Amino acid sequence: MTDHDDVRRRHPSAGEEIERPYESLGVLVQRTLTKRFAVPPRDAEKLAREILCEYVTRSTMVDDPKECLMAMAGESGRTWQRRNGITPGSEALAGLPETVREMVRLRVEERRTYQEIAAEMGVTAYYAEAAVKKAMATLRRIARSRRK
Repeated sequence: MTDHDDVRRRHPSAGEEIERPYESLGVLVQRTLTKRFAVPPRDAEKLAREILCEYVTRSTMVDDPKECLMAMAGESGRTWQRRNGITPGSEALAGLPETVREMVRLRVEERRTYQEIAAEMGVTAYYAEAAVKKAMATLRRIARSRRK
């Protein structure tokens, strides 16, 4: 039984509530987990489903679904990073050059845009984006190898 089926069983009317935000925001949640927190796609999909199930229980108290889901994605992403040894100061990050490590920290922890990172670090936005994406791919590979 999937998480989605479990929620439908406990909350019969929740099925439509899950499908509606999942269609419009589920992909965004998965992308956030994958890009910002280096969560592998398979884990991101599972976490996104869990986030959406949790969202259903909070949805009556939520004014902005996107903001709520992004906050939940951030919380889940940071938890996943801690469980997989990907935290600022971890040995995985320690292997990155100091400037790249700082760019990753600004992007992940402070949620800065590539333009803001570039201005602070004295590089182009293109370089900042490429460096962060390459570093995140490296961190994903490290996380996958640790799980095996």
